[in-house]
Amino acid sequence: MNTRIGTRLFFAAFILAAVAQPACGGGGGHHHQMPGATAFSCTQGTPYIGDQAGGGDLFGWCIARGNGSFSFSDLSSNGPPSNGGLLPSAAFPDLLQLTSSVNAGIAVEMPNVQLLVSPANLSTASTVPNNPMVLVVQQPGACPGEGSNYRFIALPKSGWSSSDPAFGSVSFAGGRVSVTERDLNGTFIGSESDAYTCDSSTSFLTFTQASNGKTRTVAVSPQGLFVDTAGNGSAGIGEAPQSMATILASGSFLGITFQPDGANKTQIVGFKPVGCPAPLCGFDPSSTSPPSNGMRLDPGVESSPGLFTSGTLLDGHNDIPFVSVANTVTVGGVNKAVLYGITFDSVANTAVAVLLLEQ
Repeated sequence: MNTRIGTRLFFAAFILAAVAQPACGGGGGHHHQMPGATAFSCTQGTPYIGDQAGGGDLFGWCIARGNGSFSFSDLSSNGPPSNGGLLPSAAFPDLLQLTSSVNAGIAVEMPNVQLLVSPANLSTASTVPNNPMVLVVQQPGACPGEGSNYRFIALPKSGWSSSDPAFGSVSFAGGRVSVTERDLNGTFIGSESDAYTCDSSTSFLTFTQASNGKTRTVAVSPQGLFVDTAGNGSAGIGEAPQSMATILASGSFLGITFQPDGANKTQIVGFKPVGCPAPLCGFDPSSTSPPSNGMRLDPGVESSPGLFTSGTLLDGHNDIPFVSVANTVTVGGVNKAVLYGITFDSVANTAVAVLLLEQ
């Protein structure tokens, strides 16, 4: 067994280690707090919690569309809350312009499911302030069921290479959580299995890693989405029960691309199934009449439901292979697709992560 899983992606396996549990709506509720971190309270709006990609801090966010406001806290550095206003795009209601004093950022929200933030120059205490924040909705009531399975891709930090863990799987059976990792070309790297417990009243999952003896506490997303918090982190989703190829090829998406060693680290992007000779064609959603951004995304052949290991991403360079995982989640009673992917741009010498939410 490869024990790198115990220190690098193993909670890639499942979300947010030792996080704070927010209270939402009316300011009541209780808090769980990791040592040395500020408790996260979301007294109005929707609470999200997650990692800043590329080895950044753990953040809690509140999105309150009712009064056009947001707030966030850097939980790792015990930083004070930052507050500001939000304005949905006229063309895309889930594309949110964020302003705080003279600072500004932008976010893509899948309401009550996920929040992707390009913080730009919003003030944070993180050492990687321009890296994207990948957050899942935080609420009690969800534990992974016996026999449930998940897939993930890496959220790379600077220096990530195609031989590092790129994607993998997570499963729950017999009171144990098992994780398997592979590199970008599909080569098996390692696996680990550990006993776990989960409190369904708080959606906190706890286990002790056999590889290093560390006890971990994990917050579980009710939609099966997850992100982890350190180094080469990860983003994941439940294993799809059906083919996703046709669903992806017919959907319109907003999201982010992230290049930890690129000049333009974080970019808000859109993809739709028209306008270029590829299944998904890139466009710039920040414009009132969104023009093409020159990107093309071909997920490639579906290796198994929701897993694509031979795709191509054109982002100025032709990046292969592009590995992605996808599934649908329920948003307002409607099924919407989520796609996470990763590749390596050998010309620009940087990893490229893509996270897309169907509109």
